[in-house]
Amino acid sequence: MPDDAPDGPRRRRCAAAAGKPRRFGRELRLRHRRDFDAVFKRPNMRLSAPPLAVIAHRSAAAKPRLGLVVGKRVLRRAVERNRAKRLIREAFRTSTEALTGLDVVVRVVAPEAFAVGDAEALFRALGTRFERIGERGSGAAEKQRGRFRGR
Repeated sequence: MPDDAPDGPRRRRCAAAAGKPRRFGRELRLRHRRDFDAVFKRPNMRLSAPPLAVIAHRSAAAKPRLGLVVGKRVLRRAVERNRAKRLIREAFRTSTEALTGLDVVVRVVAPEAFAVGDAEALFRALGTRFERIGERGSGAAEKQRGRFRGR
């Protein structure tokens, strides 16, 4: 089917309708060990509730970056690991405005929610967690309460 047809590829229509790029480029990923170590060694925020643990660290970068930790011990089949990563990346992509200036690592700690389940409910839960991390990362409320650990 040609791309200019009224019923062209769905992916192109969705991306154009949303007005956001659908790619998860290099600038949005934590790619090096030193980047992951910075988040794990000096986290500013933690939010852990199975099936996920979300850890965030403030960075000098303007765009938020995401790192994923999905081990074989938690999700044994590659299909399940890839599905979990796709869901997490999409939830992150839709929440980038709230996460500005943060490096975020998401670790899958429980397999039950990803093996079989309602993808929509899991996606909403991920979005809520990213919003909470973004609110904490804004800094103003945390500094007033004395909970922010700036390092």
